[in-house]
Amino acid sequence: MELEKDKVAHEQSSSRREEAADPFFEQEAELDFLRLEADLLIQNFARQGVLLKMINPGLIDFPAVLNGEDVLMCWKQGKTGLPIITAGTTDLSGASRFPISDEEGPS
Repeated sequence: MELEKDKVAHEQSSSRREEAADPFFEQEAELDFLRLEADLLIQNFARQGVLLKMINPGLIDFPAVLNGEDVLMCWKQGKTGLPIITAGTTDLSGASRFPISDEEGPS
């Protein structure tokens, strides 16, 4: 029984030394954490009905009610105005634009 405990302790100790010797272990762990954090943020957006289309450049669709009609507003980083997609359409071909003043829009 004592031999088994010593063997397990030795294996755990060896494993820790191997992890410490791996120069990329800490960076890989940090990358995994950042990936999990990004996934959580995207899921939080999705719970609010916001759809992340692209990260770079930033492109999102979000639900809104405009004149009593359910629409999707689209925002793209660096653009002024918000294209509006009405219910039942899937692209911007027939989208109208909702103007944004300089004070309200992204800088």
